[in-house]
Amino acid sequence: MRKRVLFNFVPVSIGGGLQNTLSFLSTAKKSSKLNFDFVVACRHHSKIESYCRDNEIPYVSVGNGLLHRLCFEVFGGAFLAKRLKVDLVFSLFGGSPYLMYGVAKKVCGFAYSNIIESDVDFWWFCSGKDKLVKRSIDFFRLRSFGNADFVIMETDRLARLAKEGAFKDTQVSVVHMAPSSLIVHKDVDRIKEISEKDEFSILYLCGPHKNKRIKSLAAVFQCLHADGFLVSLITTLPENCSVFMEVKDEFRRLGVEHALKNIGPISPDSLNEVFDAVDGVVNVALLESFSNNWVEAWAASLPLFSTDAGWAKDSCGDAAVYINVDKPEDAANRIRGTYSSISEMEKIVGSGKEMLSFLPTPEEKFERYRMIIEKCLKETA
Repeated sequence: MRKRVLFNFVPVSIGGGLQNTLSFLSTAKKSSKLNFDFVVACRHHSKIESYCRDNEIPYVSVGNGLLHRLCFEVFGGAFLAKRLKVDLVFSLFGGSPYLMYGVAKKVCGFAYSNIIESDVDFWWFCSGKDKLVKRSIDFFRLRSFGNADFVIMETDRLARLAKEGAFKDTQVSVVHMAPSSLIVHKDVDRIKEISEKDEFSILYLCGPHKNKRIKSLAAVFQCLHADGFLVSLITTLPENCSVFMEVKDEFRRLGVEHALKNIGPISPDSLNEVFDAVDGVVNVALLESFSNNWVEAWAASLPLFSTDAGWAKDSCGDAAVYINVDKPEDAANRIRGTYSSISEMEKIVGSGKEMLSFLPTPEEKFERYRMIIEKCLKETA
C-alpha cells in the first residue's frame, strides 16, 4: 500500500515562500518518481488553493485569519493528518503543527535565520513590548520544530550554525534554492541592453517588512540623483500599508520621491515581465536565510546589489555588488560604478551565472526533497 504525505503549505501566503511553493507543486505534479501519494493543506482563497484546483491536485483548505491558523497549528493539523491517514507531514517553510507526536513523521523546512543568528537584532524596529511579542513568537516557532524528525535548511551556513546550536540533536540537511520553474527570461544580451540606457531602474521585490530596510535606500538614491545619475527604485508594496507610507515619506523628505515607483504586489505569473523590464535587483535586508532576489537576478542576467554582510557573501560570493545603506555615498558610488562599466556588469552577471551552475535546477531541488521524504517514509515501516 502506497504511503501518503501531507504537504503542509498553510504557513505560506506571499513573497518568495509562495513562489517557491508554486514551483515545488509544478514540479511535483510532473514527477514520475514519486513512490507516495500526497495531499496539500493550504489557506482558503489562496494562490496555492487556486493552483491545486486548476491542476487537479488534491488539497484541503484551512480558513484565513488568526483564529483558523491558531486552531490548525495547535490541534487542527494533527487531526487532519490523522483523518487523512498520512504517514508524514512535510512543510516547505515552517514547523509542523503541534500535537503531532505519534500521528506522523515530520519533515520541516527552516527559513528563520534570525532564530539561528540570534546575535543580530532582527527586531530592531520594534518597541520593547512589540519586541517581546516577536521574540515570543520566535520561541514558539522554534518549539514547533522541536518535534521534527528532519529539518531542512536553505544554506550551508545556516545548517552549520543550526548543528552547533538549536538543532544539534536533530537530523539536518541542506536543499539549496533554485530559480522558480515558473520563470523564463527573454533571450537577449541584457548587459548590452542596459549599457545603452540613460536611465535605470532597480527592483526590490519584497513584502512590507521593516527588516528589508527599503526606507534606508532613500538616502542612497538622493546621492545618486544629486550626481545626475538617473535611477528609479521599483518596489512591490501594498499602497496602503504603513511600511510603504514610511518609505514614500522618506523619499519625499529627501527630495527624491520621483525616484520611487511602486507597482504593488505582483503575482508569480507576472515575474517574467517585471524582471525583464528592470536593469538590476537589490536586497538590503538586515538578515535573510536565502533570498529569491539573488537567484532571480542571476537567472535574468541582471546586476545584483546586496547587503554587505557575512550571510549574503556566504551565499553570493562574487555574484553581487555589496552595499551598506548606513554609508549612502559609498553605496551610491558602488551602484553608479557598476552601471558605468560594461566590464563590471559582465563580471557580476558572469559570476551570477557561475553561481547558478552550482545550484540545483527546480527539478533537481524537488528530487532532493523527494529523496528526504522517502528516506523518512522508509523509517516508518
